[in-house]
Amino acid sequence: MVCLCDSIVTGVLIAVATLCLYVYRSFTCNFDYWQKRNVPFCQPTVFFGNFRDRLFFRKPLGEVWLDLYNELKGHKLGGVWLVQKPILLVRDPALIRTVLVKEFSRFPSRATDVDEKKTPLAAHLFNLNGARWRSLRAKLTPAFSPAKLKAMLPLVQECADELVQFVLEEADARGEVEFKEAFARFATDVIGTCAFGLSCHALRDPRSHFRAVGRKAFARSAPGTLAHVLSQVWPALAKLFRARTSPTEDVHDFFLKVIDETVEHREKNNVQRDDFLQLLMQIKKRGKIEEDQSQPKAADNATPADNGPDAFALSNNALLAAQAHVFFLAGFETTSTAMSFALHELAVDPAIQAKLRKEIDSILKETGGDLSYDAIQKMEYLDKVLNESLRKYPPVVLLVRVCSEDYEEPDTGVLIEEGVRVQIPAYALHHDPQYFPDPQRFDPERFSEEQKAKRPNYVYLPFGEGPKMCIGLRFAMLEAKLALAVLLSRFELAPSARTPHPIPLDTRGCITGSQCGVWVRLVPRTTGATGTTATTGATATTGATATTGTTGTTCATGTTGATGATATTGTTGTIGTIGATGTTCTTGTIGTTGTIGATGTTGATGTTATTGATATTGATATTGATGTTGATATTGTIGTTGTIGATGATGTTGATGATATTATTATTGATATTATTATTGATATTGATATTGATATTGATATTGSDSETTKL
Repeated sequence: MVCLCDSIVTGVLIAVATLCLYVYRSFTCNFDYWQKRNVPFCQPTVFFGNFRDRLFFRKPLGEVWLDLYNELKGHKLGGVWLVQKPILLVRDPALIRTVLVKEFSRFPSRATDVDEKKTPLAAHLFNLNGARWRSLRAKLTPAFSPAKLKAMLPLVQECADELVQFVLEEADARGEVEFKEAFARFATDVIGTCAFGLSCHALRDPRSHFRAVGRKAFARSAPGTLAHVLSQVWPALAKLFRARTSPTEDVHDFFLKVIDETVEHREKNNVQRDDFLQLLMQIKKRGKIEEDQSQPKAADNATPADNGPDAFALSNNALLAAQAHVFFLAGFETTSTAMSFALHELAVDPAIQAKLRKEIDSILKETGGDLSYDAIQKMEYLDKVLNESLRKYPPVVLLVRVCSEDYEEPDTGVLIEEGVRVQIPAYALHHDPQYFPDPQRFDPERFSEEQKAKRPNYVYLPFGEGPKMCIGLRFAMLEAKLALAVLLSRFELAPSARTPHPIPLDTRGCITGSQCGVWVRLVPRTTGATGTTATTGATATTGATATTGTTGTTCATGTTGATGATATTGTTGTIGTIGATGTTCTTGTIGTTGTIGATGTTGATGTTATTGATATTGATATTGATGTTGATATTGTIGTTGTIGATGATGTTGATGATATTATTATTGATATTATTATTGATATTGATATTGATATTGATATTGSDSETTKL
């Protein structure tokens, strides 16, 4: 009996030992791969390869690759292991060019494993390869031409206006706003309107369905990250983990339903709209987008003739949904995190912030406050700020390519075999002091022409490079530049104690993100871009940004009453916008709720409208006889969305009344008895053009408010 028990125990021990040996060999069988090929490598550990810190979420993904990059210093390339899978890390800029551009045909694909039949949304540009990718790329490239972006800009401007209003409403008692969430909701609105043709209102409603989808798509969890890593090591596990690595069924169904319903509505009602979906519908119907002549022909672009007319046709709504879906994925978190990091760096560095604001104000002054596509392109320092933010915090940590056929690298003689994954650590390159001295310092001047000439190409890769470079980079930069320009023109930024500096980075996600909220303190500017005195910042602080007629922009300078202050509560111009009861100007009320300001429109002591006198650089702000707040409505040329701000203009009541001692002259008419003629009496409505809600300061020249259709600030 004892012998039998001993035999069983011995057998169990042998089985366990055999199993352990098998597992050990399975995890270490490739650990001599790079040594056999005479390639320098980082020493791996059993079960983890070189990614122990990643698998235990000890460090952000970018920092993990930076450690490996530094360990291979002095070499053009080197070998690492993801668990037990050999990966080639490329450090040398010339070799990076070889992989991404020169020998693109040998490294054409990303390491993506998708099943288009089971996941139709996966049939998008990022995942496709070969002739199908080239055909689709050629079709989509015109969608991001300068002319098409100009057409989409008003849609983005509307979202920027919503962002300003959101900031004003969300600022807490300390004037602080958490911009990680704010920019995520802003990006959701932008993508919703530009890619899907829908007004998501994520900024207004945090429970917006689109915002919920965004949270789910980019939710960071330990199981999800682990599933993603293991699927890359053992592709056979991809199906097992597909639930954690692919869009969930409800997300999938949501996008398909949105596209189906929107396309059906447009086709049935002959609706035309300047957005990405409309361009996709053109491709579906005609096989191409009508390309404008200003679009340069990229080297990687192929026409349908190059690949055959049916290489990849957007023949059904599911394929349209797939392209809109990848636009959502590519433009949502990457852009929002880039903006939040940039805003944080501006807040902690007043000198850089002041220099950028000076540029923005100068260009807005040149354009009369018109933040057009061309005006945005002139903002060179803003370009530098965003480029530096993308250098220090690149959303995409690394670029991945798979070798499609054996390739011998001529300088090193290293043979890169078919199927080997080649990875280019963009984050590490961006933090290499050889190319970017003192890499942790935020310095936009790194992107001056002089400094760029000092470093090699292919060491700055926030959008990739070569034929598979991000197709939407111009749109992303336009969106980010517009948002920052709007905020900088309206507010002074200051750091918040709630966000440490430097910002700790998230350790779970694949995209560079903040581990905490990005809080910034905002101080409304006392002088706007065009010199207006909108001290409350809440309404038309700058003629350049007096876009949101819905916020009663003119009420901000329509002022005084008992204290002669700028009626901070006059911002609710949305109620008194039509001025239905504005005829009773003798009482100083505008609209049904008296949006002229809680402090009274023309109090007994409102004889000197201290702020109304200089309401917007108007030299004659005190001339109640004309009922206007400035004969020089320099900013009256802007704001198409201020169409309901007509009564906002009556914010002049009491503010500029020449006889402010008599509150009955609230309409700024020469005599209070004529105040009842709200539309004429001394131009109580400040210009009979209700379209100039945005022109908070336009008095006698209020009729010019109807000129601009692009300004949304």
